[in-house]
Amino acid sequence: EEFLLVRKLSIDADAVRPFLGRPTLKAFNWFWEDVPWSRAGPVLEVLNQLGKPALLRPGEWLAKYGRNAGEIGAPVERGAGGR
Repeated sequence: EEFLLVRKLSIDADAVRPFLGRPTLKAFNWFWEDVPWSRAGPVLEVLNQLGKPALLRPGEWLAKYGRNAGEIGAPVERGAGGR
């Protein structure tokens, strides 16, 4: 699993440490552009112990993880809501 946080969040290094013990979490990142370095730096030090999530375009993500992953050109199945 990968986890990505975006924008300003009220977190600190102690808040993200529990993520390090999650056996299924392989990557974690935080786009911290609205947070001063004095708060973001310690959090990023903890997060650097994990890998960074792969940044994929929607089509790339669907090809890799979608229900029909691996079938080039296969239509993506839609949920019951039809969206």
